[in-house]
Amino acid sequence: MINMISVIIPSYNRKELMLQAVESVLHQTLPRREYEIIVVKNYKDYDDILKEKGVKSFYIENPWFSVKLSRGIEESQGDIICFLDDDDLFKPDKLEKVKAIFKEYDISWYKNMILAQDMQGKILDLTYNYTSKVFTYLNNKNLVDKKYILSLGKFDAYLTLSGYTSTQCVKRDLALMFKDKIVKAERNIDEIIFFFSIKYGNLFYVDNDYLTIYRVHKRNVTYYDFKRKCDLERYAICLLYTSDA
Repeated sequence: MINMISVIIPSYNRKELMLQAVESVLHQTLPRREYEIIVVKNYKDYDDILKEKGVKSFYIENPWFSVKLSRGIEESQGDIICFLDDDDLFKPDKLEKVKAIFKEYDISWYKNMILAQDMQGKILDLTYNYTSKVFTYLNNKNLVDKKYILSLGKFDAYLTLSGYTSTQCVKRDLALMFKDKIVKAERNIDEIIFFFSIKYGNLFYVDNDYLTIYRVHKRNVTYYDFKRKCDLERYAICLLYTSDA
């Protein structure tokens, strides 16, 4: 039974964008009593505003995204944990769709597609290029198991499927298994969440719907940095094929 969804928003200095992210979650078609919003940030601005909106807010000095995410998981009450970067937005029907999918299938991990926009709201080609690449790797399937994911055998497939933290949701028990482990990573958290989900999960759902607005701006992390990819590949091998990662 799914009684509650937790949405965790880690934020580092992007104060106004954080408020916009929160507003996108407040305006969901899912009844407000069925989800909570948790913001973990390195500043104390807007605490009163967040409290008035019924949003849980926690202050932490550590700048690492992973540490904030871990604290959010620790403070959460949801049966499902969804992640939202402070500069991204949820479409209004995101949480209602997430709840329906987790209710219908016994999945460990869920992902939806991104609607990539610039800060003026213009839809970018990345939206459709990324979707095409994802479902090429999945052979146009939505529901896949661990065996299928591992059989892909291409690290680029894993990077593609894992992209964008704000598209991912996991079961609570899985999140609790990795919450203390992710704090070792300064960045690349979207990929690392996915790797842990493969390691500990069994069934995965990739949604065709564009339920996350990914906003492209100068402070986005470059997705295909060569050194980053090489470091992640070594980490993934360690994580997926050893018991102590």
